[in-house]
Amino acid sequence: MPNERLRAALASVGWTYDDLATAAEVDPKSVERWVNLGRTPRRATATKAAEALGEDVYALWPALRQARAAGQ
Repeated sequence: MPNERLRAALASVGWTYDDLATAAEVDPKSVERWVNLGRTPRRATATKAAEALGEDVYALWPALRQARAAGQ
């Protein structure tokens, strides 16, 4: 399932997958998977990406909030 929140965040700042990949220090293919396949990155990478986009990490990847709650 695509991550429409992330797609919208990218569009709102006019960024490409390459732009976000550079900011998050990952391969552009990873960003493509996050957007098109709904993959969830590791927490540190997701935080970096969300901060670069000026977004809340849990708004972009709600599964991270659930994982955090389960780990407590």
